[in-house]
Amino acid sequence: MPIRLAVHVGPHKTGSTSLQRAVVAHRDQLAKAGVWYPRSVPAAEFPDQHADVATLLVRAGPEAVLDWVLAARAEAERRSCDTLFLSSENFRGPMIRRALVAMLRRYRRVTGNDTRMLYVLRRPAELARSLVLARLDGELGFFFREQYDLRTWAADFLHQQRSEVRFFSRHGARFLSLEETRPEGLAAAVLRLATDRDLAFVETGRENVTSTRLAGPPAAMQAYGLRVMQKIVRGSPIVGTSAAQVVSSHATSQADGYPELLAAFESAVRAAIAAGFSAASRESIWHYRWRLVQRHLAEIRRVW
Repeated sequence: MPIRLAVHVGPHKTGSTSLQRAVVAHRDQLAKAGVWYPRSVPAAEFPDQHADVATLLVRAGPEAVLDWVLAARAEAERRSCDTLFLSSENFRGPMIRRALVAMLRRYRRVTGNDTRMLYVLRRPAELARSLVLARLDGELGFFFREQYDLRTWAADFLHQQRSEVRFFSRHGARFLSLEETRPEGLAAAVLRLATDRDLAFVETGRENVTSTRLAGPPAAMQAYGLRVMQKIVRGSPIVGTSAAQVVSSHATSQADGYPELLAAFESAVRAAIAAGFSAASRESIWHYRWRLVQRHLAEIRRVW
């Protein structure tokens, strides 16, 4: 029985978590409609999506993942499904995507069946802003080095994003625009790309983890990153120590100055991203790569 392997690769901050929750919630209905969404590898950290399968691609190689995929395919065949659907933002990682393409090629050779990759596009500036807000969880990550320049990060991000889209386009991925898709219809739209069928019964929830956290009381926002906002845009301190202490001392989101504080931070982030994108648009890909090499060499010298 021909069974297409369709892999949704994200990227992050394009509704992937909501999509995965919707598919899990409708797993039995989807199976009856011909789409099998398997649980991840045994003892997976994220059993209801396939990040651990993506990790296995790097650690064990395409052949090991192909064995797991073929076992999932056998289950799809037992259920009389014609589509095996996988989803994880980790499939699009620079160390993983070539291994993914190699695994899909082997699947086609072994089974004689079709494969598809599915990619959700989002406007780069909004995608970058959303990533910054998501990474304000605690004080972890490279954003919180004292002198990190968000403008440089934005320039790097734009180059990498364009390179990523070119890669998936070159390998025949199908693209969906997030801005042109109704939020509640996102999962059905991705599944339509995977199956060429209308599966409108799979409604996507309206959850947004980042925006929910940002809407919390100032005490929670303090833990979310107010103490370190001034580190993000070099030369543009958003939150001073005294302001952060004042905000954290209140228990409601209506604390004096809190909405203005958050609005000023968002405005500065948007401005820094726009400046980084403008710089990236003026430099060639070779100049960007050379600049990246120089930065890496400087970091190595600093560490050693």
